[in-house]
Amino acid sequence: MRKFLSILLILVFCMGLLTGCGGTSSTSDSIKITNGYDTSRTKFKEYFLLYPSDFINSFNRVIGEKGYQPLAPLKNSSDTHIMYSDNGETWSIVVDLIGEENSVYDIDSNAAGRVTEIELSLFSDSEERAKKNGDFIYELINLFNPGMQEEICKELYVFDKAPEGTDSLRRVICGNVLYSFLYDEGNEKYSSSSFIIMPAEIEYNPEQKPAAVKPTA
Repeated sequence: MRKFLSILLILVFCMGLLTGCGGTSSTSDSIKITNGYDTSRTKFKEYFLLYPSDFINSFNRVIGEKGYQPLAPLKNSSDTHIMYSDNGETWSIVVDLIGEENSVYDIDSNAAGRVTEIELSLFSDSEERAKKNGDFIYELINLFNPGMQEEICKELYVFDKAPEGTDSLRRVICGNVLYSFLYDEGNEKYSSSSFIIMPAEIEYNPEQKPAAVKPTA
């Protein structure tokens, strides 16, 4: 039942936006979906044509305009897992990327170092922190699908109470992006939900290499 509800969210959103779920296009409601970044895939996973440094620079610029501190990598990050923080101690955003050893099967031979997933911690212990989380969600969506913040958050019930029986893990596809909202009810002191951005699935169609070549006469 939970799997069905997650799939249903994706289908309902795509139907509401008509052909918009496939990329940049207009619907009868004049909703235009633009992909902020192109995507590709290796043999094993999809990725954005985006490096972590470019992502965090863009994100820091827009949150700086709202008065927030810029995020910087924590020391315990790795070459495939970078944790960004605004206090030097706890992470706010985690970016996963493709390591050098995983790029062998890349279709366009340009996968190493590219972003595969972005996770925003929605830990909240105050109204101020909750407001910051909302701003961060909006700015992230605006980087990947400009102008689609309200529609995506509505479909995922990020700010509104979800109908009874809705799965705690909610997913929706917009353009070439898969958005996930993992809701944690928390307690009277704090909650620890998360918001995740990944490329939507791309079918793997590698070029067929001939096992043998016919001799010429």
